Amino acid sequence: MSLFAPSVQSLPVQMIQLSAVVKDQKKMTPLALNVANERGKKLKLEDAVDEYKWPDNLYDEMRDMAVTKRAREDGLDFVGLDVDPDGHVTKAADPDGKVLTKTLTPGELKDIVDNNVDILMRYHKKFFKDRKMLMATLEELDKKAEESGNAITLEEFDDKFQTEECVYAVTKDDVNKRITVVFRGTDNAMAGKSNWLTNLNALKKKVSVPAILRETMNTDELRIHEGFYSYIFGQTTAEGDGMKRKYDQILEDVMPLLEANPNHKLYITGHSLGAALSTVASFFLSCEKGIQTPVTCINFASPRAGDKTFLSAVTEQEKSGRLRMVRSVNENDSVTAAPSAGFKHVGIQIKQYKVGMFGGQKKPEIYYPRENIGWGAWTRQAWGNSHFSMFNVGYDHGDYRERIDAVKEDIQSLDLNKLYENSELTGFVIDH
Repeated sequence: MSLFAPSVQSLPVQMIQLSAVVKDQKKMTPLALNVANERGKKLKLEDAVDEYKWPDNLYDEMRDMAVTKRAREDGLDFVGLDVDPDGHVTKAADPDGKVLTKTLTPGELKDIVDNNVDILMRYHKKFFKDRKMLMATLEELDKKAEESGNAITLEEFDDKFQTEECVYAVTKDDVNKRITVVFRGTDNAMAGKSNWLTNLNALKKKVSVPAILRETMNTDELRIHEGFYSYIFGQTTAEGDGMKRKYDQILEDVMPLLEANPNHKLYITGHSLGAALSTVASFFLSCEKGIQTPVTCINFASPRAGDKTFLSAVTEQEKSGRLRMVRSVNENDSVTAAPSAGFKHVGIQIKQYKVGMFGGQKKPEIYYPRENIGWGAWTRQAWGNSHFSMFNVGYDHGDYRERIDAVKEDIQSLDLNKLYENSELTGFVIDH
């Protein structure tokens, strides 16, 4: 069973689970985006006028990421997708069986689930037996797209080598003008060994500081969680990719979409392992010269992904206005307290609480890992994100969407851009 709780999963992540249930996983062809890569003929992002309308409250952004967030056996077809004799799964594909020429809308995805419940329950019985949240999410997105007259589509998902590589999806939201990359969390059923080796590889990988930060950083190296970094920057397994890294593959999926939609912003999200991957990926994507910034990362239940050098680098990107990052954390979610020794959290943290024993609802806490805050404040922050404070026998790793909804009014009163302009919170003034 996946560590993604159904209550927090985003639509792309739920669809990644659908794509994962393939008997012969190493033969599965990922759905690839059919976008002409003629960069010289398209408007350069850096030349585009930024007239983007940011949401006026953080709730809309957080909830959208929380709700934006299989297959074949011998003798069984997966209705709604084309399955060839070799196990390649596509929809309206070209003769190579690799290019998705028709992207999938929420309504089409709902039909795929409805038509294949028996097959899906063989792999994720608990999730698909009570699939009300998934179906409600798809209906909500389909309705939003219909009412606005704009499209919301699943453009890409890649799980062909999920037993060795990370799994991600890419969506295009013309309603909110977003291109979103979603990383799947730990999936014990389909990729448990690979995922847990990644989670537990908590050595610190020395990485060169990106060129854009070399003049502002007082170090030449960053130290990042080796497992998370390698999942993003490790070489792909696909034949013909040569020395291509997973990160390069993600760029190849994202860049044509951003170039074809210069009025869209790039968002990154994920839960648990996926949240850590979104943290690492969003930082490096915000350093790419060809991507219009800021890149926005809103993730859920993220463990720590680097040490103080990584924190400093992320802070520099936030300070420059190139990166916005929110970590949604549940009270007593022990995953968010790991790894501890020498690792630091990054971005603005929003901590949500359960409804109290007598029905009281504690307001969400906002925290930023700023430096030089004094011993007392540092102690409170360290305790609040420690294993001792987060210890929970019940494994409080889900219900993120429900907890966000429970404090809707409080989060609606927040504006992410204004939070970054609050120097008392962050300790810096944004350099626009």
